[in-house]
Amino acid sequence: KNPYLGLVHRLDQPVEGLLAVACTKAAAADLSRQLADGTMKKKYLAVLDGIPDQMQGTLIHYLKKDGRTNMACICRESEAGARRAQLFYRVLGEKEGRALAEIEIMTGRFHQIRVQMADIGCPLTGDARYGKAGGSGGLALCAYYLEFYDKYAGKRRIFEMRPANRLFAEMTVLHD
Repeated sequence: KNPYLGLVHRLDQPVEGLLAVACTKAAAADLSRQLADGTMKKKYLAVLDGIPDQMQGTLIHYLKKDGRTNMACICRESEAGARRAQLFYRVLGEKEGRALAEIEIMTGRFHQIRVQMADIGCPLTGDARYGKAGGSGGLALCAYYLEFYDKYAGKRRIFEMRPANRLFAEMTVLHD
């Protein structure tokens, strides 16, 4: 019999990081519920081209996806297709005009981190769509932390990884 594998969430193609994959339909439904109700925690590390004015903050925007260009843009709440996007960021360190930030998303919108950080003047390093292309390091965004409740084990599970992208190693401070 073929095994069941259910992908609970996704990452944009140039983003590295952790994904939750369920082995049963019941587990997939439970993890999807946690993702929808915010009890599943996802955190990212990003290298930003620029240093935010505030060392931490919450960003709330309304985003709209343009299917023709495969990009998202900030729009008014009243616009057709507008979806609320919220994230919290915290600067962990800075070097040579760049910042290393930890970002926790409260909503999972298309290109959310990329669009919201670009809007405050700090696009992700290597983001040719919303910032500027540069170097061969690729997009400096990693889904490094995943936390959820495992009802079968009866406890919270936490998974972390260190980014492979060399741009993270170039920063003076790395989150351990």
